[in-house]
Amino acid sequence: FKNENSSIIIYSAGQRTTRLHYTGIYPDDSLEIIGHLTDPPYGNSLVTTIQGGTQFNHRFEKFIKGSNVFTVGGEYLEDIVKDDIVAYNYKINQLTANLGMFLQSDWEISKSIKLLLGARADKHNMLDNLIVSPRASFMYKLKESTQFRATWGTGFRAPQTLHSQEEGFQELPWPMSLSKNDHKASVLRLTTIKRQQNTSLDSRLRDSIPI
Repeated sequence: FKNENSSIIIYSAGQRTTRLHYTGIYPDDSLEIIGHLTDPPYGNSLVTTIQGGTQFNHRFEKFIKGSNVFTVGGEYLEDIVKDDIVAYNYKINQLTANLGMFLQSDWEISKSIKLLLGARADKHNMLDNLIVSPRASFMYKLKESTQFRATWGTGFRAPQTLHSQEEGFQELPWPMSLSKNDHKASVLRLTTIKRQQNTSLDSRLRDSIPI
């Protein structure tokens, strides 16, 4: 709408996955083998995921110098993980939710120079603080077939119970008895969870030769 300078994108998706899985180690002791075969450690997993978001784009034909496309939007993602292993008295019922908002400026300063600036803010229900991930990209076209591009950005991965064995998370004994043959499980201490953030920097020179 508005002379094709503006657009709105709305999307939604959902997924439901069930899985019967075997969890455990086949024992060596003959008595333990009998118990293992009598009550094998099969588990049932149910994972439900829903996602939805919207994005608004508007192009300014005259912006200081050149044109600029501004983008603003939001996204919501929710995962519900249920896992039950009766033989180990093991149960997980975890909900993770993330609300993200983003803003981007794609500025075409001239036919040979482009500058992209943006940021995304995420609020995860397992983290106390708001996570802000900025990004920037610069492109310079030396000639029609040659261009230089440099990009910098940050991002983070949201925590889940299944990540408890990874660095940065603290192992705790499960509150219920999980063990058959002294097997143990661990959960996350929510107050100790820290974000896993990464930073990337990339630059490249591309040249195309017609053949």
